[in-house]
Amino acid sequence: PPMKFEAGTPPVAEAYALGFATEYIQRIGFKNISEIEQNLRKELILQLREIDEIKIYHPPLEYEAGASISFSIQNIHPHDAAYFLGKENICVRAGHHCTQILHREILKVPATLRVSFGLYNDLNDVKKFISKLKEAIKFFSKN
Repeated sequence: PPMKFEAGTPPVAEAYALGFATEYIQRIGFKNISEIEQNLRKELILQLREIDEIKIYHPPLEYEAGASISFSIQNIHPHDAAYFLGKENICVRAGHHCTQILHREILKVPATLRVSFGLYNDLNDVKKFISKLKEAIKFFSKN
């Protein structure tokens, strides 16, 4: 009590869906999911390194790390780049990512962009992202 006496329908559909999601992930396997994400992370970082205007804020490739990569683009505000990419159906986050003091005091940048990968992504997504990112840099460079 008292929560068990509250009116309303419990989240039955959500609980049901969670069961299917759990089975799906178990069928694929955590090791396989991690391998997919690590391969995409490594490929993206290698390609980002080839773009002069990019500064990457991520552990070196020798380390296993998450498949979320933060970076900034020289002379382009992250929110502008995120808007440009969003119009190309590429979803990225722009902001402080819950680390405002790190951005302001240590990195000395207004914000960063963050791209994340999951088991539903593939190398074509990396290729498209890099292509559209280069378009964004070109667009903002001439404006």
